[in-house]
Amino acid sequence: LKAKVRAGGCARAATSPLCAITPGTVCGKRRCPRPHNRTLLASRFTSNYNSSMAVSTRWSTTSSLTCILGTLVLATFLVDRGVLKLPMPHPAHESYIHRWPKEAPFPSTPPDASMRNSLLQQYAVRVFEGQLHNVETVTVEASTGRLLLPDKWGDVHEALLLANGSYQLNPKPLAQLGPGRVLGSKLDADGNLVMCDVLKGLLRLNTSSGAVQQLASRISASSAEAAGAPIFYANSLDIAANGSIYFSSSSDILPARAAGGLYDTGFAWVLNNFRGLPA
Repeated sequence: LKAKVRAGGCARAATSPLCAITPGTVCGKRRCPRPHNRTLLASRFTSNYNSSMAVSTRWSTTSSLTCILGTLVLATFLVDRGVLKLPMPHPAHESYIHRWPKEAPFPSTPPDASMRNSLLQQYAVRVFEGQLHNVETVTVEASTGRLLLPDKWGDVHEALLLANGSYQLNPKPLAQLGPGRVLGSKLDADGNLVMCDVLKGLLRLNTSSGAVQQLASRISASSAEAAGAPIFYANSLDIAANGSIYFSSSSDILPARAAGGLYDTGFAWVLNNFRGLPA
């Protein structure tokens, strides 16, 4: 560093509290009379640098979150306007999510009372509220009136019909099916509960012993379509008089477990889209 020298000593030392010149070295033509403190200078520089980095990091994080939020809002707007097309899960009737048309094919006023849904509001009674969660399917045992209710956690519950027409829920589940979720169920001729599970395919529950058997988890190797492929999202079923079981599979997307262990179809569809997998 060069410093102007005048009669009073080092000009830099007179105007600045710190000087980067090493103590004892020659400053221009005379030795600088002011004490030097390189350590303090370096410490102050480091402190200022760290403060700047902290501000920069906070600004970068805020900017990133703002960009992500803006992108989501823009994507939602584009999907709503039909500009951005997201693929629907196979085999959906429509290929893409689209905006509902303004000319909806429904009359604003129902032509007769049979189309109004007021009867359920007047006479329907909620049962097991707060006791069961997200029961997708209900099976009624014709001989006893017993209800069989698989919930979203894989527990199969039973509710007994009482003499006064109400139902009493058995606090202990008949069976625990493990990971997955039941979407459809029906009793066979032997009183076994046959179920469609999103993850495990086709299941059969012995309602007396609680034993669970997996009937089918993959398409047969001899099938002309998707031979050997796993059965995902088995949804609904019917059982013929000869015991043959006919069931549907709603989608071939990979099942995904959401927070809390629940296998959620909507979450799985979104996740597959982000992964770039078939939806």
